[in-house]
Amino acid sequence: MVSSTIIYPGESRTVNIIPNPTRDYASATQRAAEWEARLPKARHPGGGIYLLTHGKRTERAIAFAHGYTNAPIQFLQLAQQFYERGWNAFIAPMPGHGLLDRMNSEHSRLKAEDIAAHGYRLVDVAAGLGERVTLCGLSAGGVATAYAAQTYPGLHQAAILSPGMGFKALPLPANPVLAAVSGLVPDVYGWWDPVAKDAPTPQDYTYPRFSYRTVAQLLYLASVIQRLAQRQPPQAKDILLVTNANDASVDHRPAYALADTWQAKGAAVRRYEFEASHKLDHDFIDPLNVSANTALVYPILLDLIIKQR
Repeated sequence: MVSSTIIYPGESRTVNIIPNPTRDYASATQRAAEWEARLPKARHPGGGIYLLTHGKRTERAIAFAHGYTNAPIQFLQLAQQFYERGWNAFIAPMPGHGLLDRMNSEHSRLKAEDIAAHGYRLVDVAAGLGERVTLCGLSAGGVATAYAAQTYPGLHQAAILSPGMGFKALPLPANPVLAAVSGLVPDVYGWWDPVAKDAPTPQDYTYPRFSYRTVAQLLYLASVIQRLAQRQPPQAKDILLVTNANDASVDHRPAYALADTWQAKGAAVRRYEFEASHKLDHDFIDPLNVSANTALVYPILLDLIIKQR
């Protein structure tokens, strides 16, 4: 069986990520139901499984990987637009996400392997929902999508949105250092908004703080993808990289470097950047984000993804 490997040098540990695609519509919906049944009971209503289907396998299916400290509902409105165009769509929570307790510490347990495996599990289900599968992810979900683009056999399209492969708060030369010691980073938290902290917000399914340990794991997974890309071309037949020039959180240079590496290997990579003048936030997907402009963003993403190669 084909698998990909993540090696943790500081922990003397190796993990194999193994694809297990569903083969038909019935097995896909069963797999989704089993996933739902294993989710924690104390979760936000927007933190569960979303399965939008036409009652049969369709020509095209799409799965969405939400961002770190967000929840599946982040992508629901965009998923509905694909559904209305005849696609089956699937969204599920990343481990430790979608919980009612916004101040929980479960998301700090995420390791590179968990993020990578989450992307695989999404594609596993979507494989039975559509003849051609697209995986679309934002931020941490974008890193999971990039890993699947590089390693998941038979993935048709990867739509990678502002992947968290580097961060503006960290000097770029620090990325390899943090990646190398990702397993040793202490469980320390930062506030997304140091002023508002955990004040109520319309996005009551998001978490107000992030774990530096998890950020280091994201950087480590990004370094794994880059090393794999230097050795062999990606598996995805069509790769779309979407960035945002106004992004105040993510440094896009590592993603650009990855796209360059893929193209040097002969891969089909398309790029699109939202102009800074649009004043979009890092999260340009969630309609409840105060800086959202889904009337602008969604039609562009629909056009870019639907017109895949």
